[in-house]
Amino acid sequence: MAALTSVGASAGVFGHSIQGTESKGFIHKRILDEITQFQGVDTKPYILTNESDLDKTYQILTRIPRVERGFHVGVSCLHNFDIMCARRSCGAILFDASDNVIDLHKEIKRAILYYEDRRDFVKYIKYLPEKYRRDSFDTFESKMDSELEKTNGWLSSDENYQFIRSLFLNDKIISLKLDIQDYKSFQMIREFIDAEKLTADTIYVSNVGDWVQTLAYEGVNVDIAFRKMMLAIHKIATYSSIVIDSSSDEEGLGLFQNCYDAANYDPRLVRRGKITPIQV
Repeated sequence: MAALTSVGASAGVFGHSIQGTESKGFIHKRILDEITQFQGVDTKPYILTNESDLDKTYQILTRIPRVERGFHVGVSCLHNFDIMCARRSCGAILFDASDNVIDLHKEIKRAILYYEDRRDFVKYIKYLPEKYRRDSFDTFESKMDSELEKTNGWLSSDENYQFIRSLFLNDKIISLKLDIQDYKSFQMIREFIDAEKLTADTIYVSNVGDWVQTLAYEGVNVDIAFRKMMLAIHKIATYSSIVIDSSSDEEGLGLFQNCYDAANYDPRLVRRGKITPIQV
């Protein structure tokens, strides 16, 4: 494989654009420039999701009518692209409080822009530095290969890969270092969304709610932390937004993904089983 250093690109605040390609990205990015940057924890990212019930989520996302100029907001890494392909999102903000995840976003963007073929992209990602991988090389290599064959995944077809790649080529995917409890910054994201005449169609929070629960061990008032998280989500959501949340079972043996109407979403009540998810 050719080295990525051969990519002709000019760096920008939210990524880069290929030389000779006119940027067609969002014009209101400056609204996001003032978002406070947090000191993230340098944990190893989940490049791929370890959540269950993904097929159920796909069925729900493809069944519910799409909204005009539907936009995606999501935490973590590659699973966001599965969601975006299902909804044919017009763009996205990917966020995380971890420095490693934000660095990984940059690596992924560079690779997608450089590799026109999804198979070449997968070959490159297999050899990411160890700081980005939770698994051994052999296990991670096998998982990445399986992504090419996974039903309904963004890497499972040339069409889906080119869809995500076109969004990157046109500067429609933005990465931000951001804590989900920072509801003031989510208000600024809402201003960006409104300025661009977008709709927050899907909001992927993964198992962040489970993480919020663990803050009790650090002496944090969990009730306040959950209220901040819920307020942040409701800052960007509309009546039609879909929140995708993954929570552990009672034994803590797995993460099970569910979709919720944003109007009724409360991450703490979700973990108490008090809110009914959207049914297939």
